Amino acid sequence: KTPTKMPKARPTTPAKKAKQRAAAEKSYVDPNTEEQTSDKWGWWYDDEDLLGAIRAGAGDELGLVWVKTKGTPWWPAQRFSIAKFDHKIPDGCFSQLRNVKRDDNLSDIVAYMYFGTGKSEPYKPEIILMKAKTVEERVVSWSEGWKQGYAQVRGDKGGKGRGKYSADIMVGVWDACNMIKDGERKPW
Repeated sequence: KTPTKMPKARPTTPAKKAKQRAAAEKSYVDPNTEEQTSDKWGWWYDDEDLLGAIRAGAGDELGLVWVKTKGTPWWPAQRFSIAKFDHKIPDGCFSQLRNVKRDDNLSDIVAYMYFGTGKSEPYKPEIILMKAKTVEERVVSWSEGWKQGYAQVRGDKGGKGRGKYSADIMVGVWDACNMIKDGERKPW
């Protein structure tokens, strides 16, 4: 027998979209920069312009350094002028130094702002003050630290010999590299 009615066409279901991984790239959002960079881990190793700038000393010119303190690995930071930014330094920072107060002569004191501590937004950076004589053994230039491999961290806790600080250091390297790419970016 021939059917008298055409069978109803089954509605075609749209192909299921494959779940996209959480690895979708986000953009770094900083109020001081217009150009955005990827938050994909390790982008700084693939950016030839950035690597050339680091080798040429661009990070050093911006005051970027690696700071070593007791109990932590080498940490990305930026040197800044106490005289210029004194009003932004919390009183608690002065308690790190024995017998030094805000009103003292601070000519032999050096200040550094850490990157990657999660305290830099909204502009509450973590700051360390050091006597100038200790800087020689606890601070190296950005380019020298880069050569020594201080930037080689993974994005998880416990990566590459940096222990629980790995993710924070990675964020710090990311921030500092963004600063090298855009020298107009201000730390405050």
